[in-house]
Amino acid sequence: MKFQWLGLQQNFESIFQLQKESLDWPPHQEIVLGLEHSLVVTLGRRARLEEELLQLSMNSSAIPVVVTDRGGLATLHGPGQLIIYPLISLKSRHWGARQYVCQLLKITQQCFKALGLETSIDDSQSGLFLGVNKICFIGLRISEGRSYHGLSLNIANDLSQFDKIRSCGLNNRPMTSLLELGIFKSSEDVFKVWTEIATKTIINNE
Repeated sequence: MKFQWLGLQQNFESIFQLQKESLDWPPHQEIVLGLEHSLVVTLGRRARLEEELLQLSMNSSAIPVVVTDRGGLATLHGPGQLIIYPLISLKSRHWGARQYVCQLLKITQQCFKALGLETSIDDSQSGLFLGVNKICFIGLRISEGRSYHGLSLNIANDLSQFDKIRSCGLNNRPMTSLLELGIFKSSEDVFKVWTEIATKTIINNE
């Protein structure tokens, strides 16, 4: 498995196409991508009823809205938010979807812990939280034993942008970020921490 930092201002649709192409890769060809997207709202497969609400709330906005095939509802990506896309074979590891989600959240919790934060899981909502504040989102798609889409972590992004949507189906659920908590790290810095933990957890199956 390889880890690759793609950089900032990555176009969502171009990376989305790359992810879909990964479904045709052989099981041993795996990569975990780290990046930041240009500002975009994405809709998951369960977001159909939200779509009109999003369009109404964003009529005067230049933020593009993209319909995707991942799980979940709506979310927003943009500068200062770390995106992690593990394009890996679950079939070769004999992992089910639930086990995979648990692994990703475990890795991410350990990453935040390494930065001095104790996050928690809310059984009624996806992602990771600091108290009532959401700091990490997860939305996946598994097809023919391979996974794509992934995680987004609030590092230094403009949290006010979330006011434009019902993020993950939540109205006015407070968000937080590393920057808001006084932790000055770049997305690339955090991705390096995440990959060190993931190397032990995913590759060595710890």
